[in-house]
Amino acid sequence: MVPTSINARRPTALEPLKELPHEHSVSEITFNKSGDKIFTGGKGVIKIWDMNEELFMKNDPVKPRTELKCLSETYVRSCALTNDEQSMVSCGESKEIIIWDLAKGGMITRVMETPDVPFHYALVLSDDSKYCFSCFSDGNVGMWSLSTGELVRKFTGHSDSVSCIDVSPDGTIVTGSLDKTVRVWDWRSGTEINRFELPAQVFTLGVAPNSKTEPYAAVGLENSQIEMININNGKRHTLQLHESCVLSLKYAKSSDWFVSGGKDRYLNVCAAPNGPGLVRIKEVNSILCADINQTEQYVGSGSWNKLATIYKVGY
Repeated sequence: MVPTSINARRPTALEPLKELPHEHSVSEITFNKSGDKIFTGGKGVIKIWDMNEELFMKNDPVKPRTELKCLSETYVRSCALTNDEQSMVSCGESKEIIIWDLAKGGMITRVMETPDVPFHYALVLSDDSKYCFSCFSDGNVGMWSLSTGELVRKFTGHSDSVSCIDVSPDGTIVTGSLDKTVRVWDWRSGTEINRFELPAQVFTLGVAPNSKTEPYAAVGLENSQIEMININNGKRHTLQLHESCVLSLKYAKSSDWFVSGGKDRYLNVCAAPNGPGLVRIKEVNSILCADINQTEQYVGSGSWNKLATIYKVGY
């Protein structure tokens, strides 16, 4: 039996609060840890919104606090905040990884470039916010120093584009690729610790952040399946929550549940690690990204329909 939290609290409903408009599809959404801001990414822009439930409950349209222009006419794929929330790192369909100074209103403090790599699919920061790990479209993974902008190391092994990445509670790096594998890396040496073969291309993954549970990764596949993999011993369980490819996955901080979104327009909430499905919402278009805030009170999704939707979680 897989251990779960003793007092697991899992959602019973998602109540739509507000739609945050974009001019194009919303390809990234992130809540900050403080709980007062939402970051959404789209074509050439990152928008920063105030997380204000009282305002969200009104019928009046909301406007972003700030808009950060970037990546020209390409999409932002991923952004992450440093621990002090004074800086943000973003990447997308370009050669650039950008570091933003949020304390100064979103000034660009550093641009890190990969001349030989067309674009980056995703990124994640180390627990101490000293390093950034980014997914290369050429099949490699880069490790960057945020203080110097130096490419410290490359992790080589995937034979196709690396589509997704996360950090496990023990600090190892977990990556998924279009080569139909998930790989676990020791970031200090860049060596591959473990490898798992999958039946289809890997589009997204999330690692359970709570070290009190077994180290599970939820892996979303092109064939509509979610594979739950124990990244230490390889034990697996398959979940069939979607009718088409799975495009986004995010664990709650407690690791008791996660959300998934897909091309089938469904946003699912599922008990971790092996079910059951708890809540199922159908949006009007493909769901490209999702996030859960730190207190597990809100879920956000970004869709092909040019909207980010904020939900209040019911228990």
